[in-house]
Formats: sequence, structure tokens, C-alpha cells
Amino acid sequence: MSAFCKPQRLLKKSQFDWVFAEASKFSSKQFTILVRPNGLKRARLGLAIAKKADPRAVGRNRVKRLLRECFRAFWLQLPALDLVVLARPGVRGTDSPTLHAELFTLFEKLSSRHSRP
Repeated sequence: MSAFCKPQRLLKKSQFDWVFAEASKFSSKQFTILVRPNGLKRARLGLAIAKKADPRAVGRNRVKRLLRECFRAFWLQLPALDLVVLARPGVRGTDSPTLHAELFTLFEKLSSRHSRP
């Protein structure tokens, strides 16, 4: 399994703001993914998991681990996009296999909509 290194992450507020400014949205029951082409040769991931999604830090960290794991498994198939994942409040009571399946469905939808050149 590959590591989730710095070139694969959105790190600065300016990078997040750039995605928020003109993003396409992909939504499911538990997640919203904001997407913007980045002009690089790889996809990058940013996480924005609010306390509204899960008030406990343990729950938010579980969701972040799950998102990073799914991204690591799928990032080679994604086109050059910046992704910001937002969790919805229902994520707290949902089990991990369901969240995995939902994320893979969203990533596949993303891949097909923004095909790699």
C-alpha cells in the first residue's frame, strides 16, 4: 500500500479556497465531494470533517482514516483533480463497510465524469 504523502494532500487554506471557489459537486447520502481540475499529473485530497458530522473527535478521526484509506486505494485511477471531501451528519451512525462502498461509488462516478486525458 502506498503512503499518503504531501504531494497527494491539500495542505494550505489557499488550496482549499481555490477548490471551494469553482467546484463541481458529487454527493451521496453521507459525503459531498467538491472537485476542481488542478493541472498537475495527480489527484490531491483535502478533508473537511466538521463537528456537525460527528461531535466526537474519535468519530471524526475514524472518518478521516477511512477517507485516506479509500483514496490510497483509488488515487491512481483518478484524473488530475483536487478533491475536498465533506462529511454529512449521518456519517456518525454508519458502519465502515457501508462508507467504503459509498466512497468507491463516488470515486468511480468522479473517474468516469472527469476522464484522464
